[in-house]
Amino acid sequence: MKLLAALSVLSALALIGCGRRSLVETLDDPTAVDRVDDGGLVLRDGRRVEWGFDVPNAGRLRAVHAAIEHGIELTPEGRAIGLIRIHHWCGNDRIRVHLARVDVRKLLEFLPHVWPASPHNPGDRSWSDPHFGRYGWNVSKWRQFELWSGRDPERIYR
Repeated sequence: MKLLAALSVLSALALIGCGRRSLVETLDDPTAVDRVDDGGLVLRDGRRVEWGFDVPNAGRLRAVHAAIEHGIELTPEGRAIGLIRIHHWCGNDRIRVHLARVDVRKLLEFLPHVWPASPHNPGDRSWSDPHFGRYGWNVSKWRQFELWSGRDPERIYR
């Protein structure tokens, strides 16, 4: 009888997702990106967003492609804001689905702090890095990025 009661409780918890929730940030008036090059983004409407610094092999970086997958929002200052799926891999984490706004240029500035350049190709910083996997950006690296950017990553749990 106790086993049946325990199974009922576990089934109920599974149905409600153990209290996990989604956190999906959005873009205001997103613009599609046509291509990525070493100097910036070329938008579908022909406009260009410059990085302000040269990023060798920027078109191959998983981080950039993850950030522009849903298009970008241009701020009044000309910054490109994209969305990145954050992978909350721990089953105890209260967030199930997380799409976070990210400044694409800041993301590129942050990458060298996390992944050392490959000795074979110094510009290829995250092409094969597992922190940008098929499920999204590893939440621990996203937290480092948020702290580095001066933002509080714990705000998502409040």
